[in-house]
Amino acid sequence: MNFELLLEEKQHVFINQYIGMLSTIQEALVYLEPCFNDLAKAEADFILSEILLSLEQIAKGNTLLKKIFNEQEGIQAALDQFNDMTEFMWMIDDHQGDRTSIQSVLQELLPVFSKWKVTVESEFIPYLTH
Repeated sequence: MNFELLLEEKQHVFINQYIGMLSTIQEALVYLEPCFNDLAKAEADFILSEILLSLEQIAKGNTLLKKIFNEQEGIQAALDQFNDMTEFMWMIDDHQGDRTSIQSVLQELLPVFSKWKVTVESEFIPYLTH
């Protein structure tokens, strides 16, 4: 890994917030996935919409991070894996109103997201600790 890239303070803060958002999304998925059908529709829909909005923010953040780390192949590859999450976002959007299908998508999304999150964190943590 090349740690020669020195981050400006605002970039450091942004990456910390980005990683924090990943943790928040994961917590929401862990909460929502097993009980989606048991929650009141309004509560489940609200949590799901917040997850989707957060994933959209991550997508926007990825654009900036790809520019900052344009020569860091590991980070580029990790950020490119986010495309898997966008597929799940489309699947959820396609099944609006079908709670059983959405719960099925959430069951698939959680392990994929969790694995991706670990990959992203492992790429960024060295830059945050140096």
